[in-house]
Amino acid sequence: MAGPIAPKTIEALILHVADVADATLNREILRAANFLIQTCTGEDFQLTTAKEAFDIISAKQSHGCDGVLATLNKIHKRKMTFFLRY
Repeated sequence: MAGPIAPKTIEALILHVADVADATLNREILRAANFLIQTCTGEDFQLTTAKEAFDIISAKQSHGCDGVLATLNKIHKRKMTFFLRY
């Protein structure tokens, strides 16, 4: 177990397993999306959210590397707008 105290009830164990599965899936989605960005654009851009990663993977599936580039540009614009606002 990853925490300092092992789960003591079945409910706690279920939540622990679900949390580990979620973290693992998010990590793998981020890794896959970052690989697609590197492959399609040559750019080493680290995504920050699983939603961004999922958008990149979906774009690759439906529109190929052109979709990855377009989606990455949208993410760049969204982040720049956020930083300029604050």
